[in-house]
Parts: sequence; structure tokens; C-alpha cells
Amino acid sequence: MDVLTPDTFMAINIFLLFFFVSTFAWGQTQRSDAFIDMMSWQQEGSVKINNIRSNFIVTNRALCAGGSMGLETATYRSFVDGCFLYGQGNVGAEKNTVTYDQSDISVYGLKASVGSGFFVSSKKAEIGFKIPLMIVSQTYTKPNQASLTEPSPVLLMGSLYGRWPFEKWFFQTEFSKIVGNDFVMFSLGAGYKF
Repeated sequence: MDVLTPDTFMAINIFLLFFFVSTFAWGQTQRSDAFIDMMSWQQEGSVKINNIRSNFIVTNRALCAGGSMGLETATYRSFVDGCFLYGQGNVGAEKNTVTYDQSDISVYGLKASVGSGFFVSSKKAEIGFKIPLMIVSQTYTKPNQASLTEPSPVLLMGSLYGRWPFEKWFFQTEFSKIVGNDFVMFSLGAGYKF
């Protein structure tokens, strides 16, 4: 994973400061929930055969089941969440004489986040920011007489999320930029508040 730029590091610190300060505010109520998300994201690696290198893109899709715990006031919510993910990915690369394809590669791992959001309606629809850390595991097949540079198993992201409640149930979305490259993650899910 690439080294964080000073601007990114400062933004993360400011967000974490806001998160921890906000958790000590008066009048907060503790809340927990369970959810399941459908996630999609891409990663990049490379394959080298006979001194010819070609990048490949891994497109992953997974289900992530977990929950969150947090504190909320009348106007905002601060929380931590986490989920276990399992799914599949596909790989494709083609450049000159290098062709590398795989399908249905199992992917599993963990995703954890800290976040804070503001309620934007009387029903407590919510928009906010999260900092997710995702650790994934995938096993790639190495072609004969080739070397692989696999994608990083650790992904740090910055996310925008939205949540819309319906009684005790809720619908949520998340759009994340992966730090260190141009790839993104998108998730769509539903859950239940206790």
C-alpha cells in the first residue's frame, strides 16, 4: 500500500478527532444494529512473462454481514462498525503476448470502520463520513513461467454513506475511494436497529 500523503493523513486525524470528541457529548443514546451489505470493488496486480509485464484488474463482489455500535443525539450519530465478507472475483489482463484470466476466485475477509453522520430528516435519515479498513484474502493461480504481483490485502478507504430508516429497518449505501489508487468500492445493504 502506498504511503499516505500529508493531506490525507491530516484529514484522517481531523475526522478521528471529531469522532472521539463527539462521543463525549451530553444527551447521547447508545444504539446497535445488524446489517448485510452487497459490495463491489476493484484491485490491481500485475503478471510478468518473458520480461513482458501486464497489469491485471480484479473485480470482486461479496456479501458482508455484521453490525455497528454507536452513540447518537438528536442531530448526529458516531459509531464503529464491522462485518465479515465472502464473495468471488474475476481477473483479466491482456497485453501483446500476455494473457491472464481467472474467474470465480474466492475472496473473504473483514471490514471495519469508524464514522460519524448527521440526521437530515425528522425520520433520522443520515448522511456522513466513514474511514473503513478492509483486509481481504484471495489465492491466485500463477501461470507457468510467470511471476505475479498480487493486489494488496489491506485497503484503507475514505467513504461517504447514507442511511434511510423505515421503523426499525434501514436501507444503506456507501461509496468509498481506496487510498493509494484510483479504484472505488460501492456497497448497498439493509439492516435492523435494536
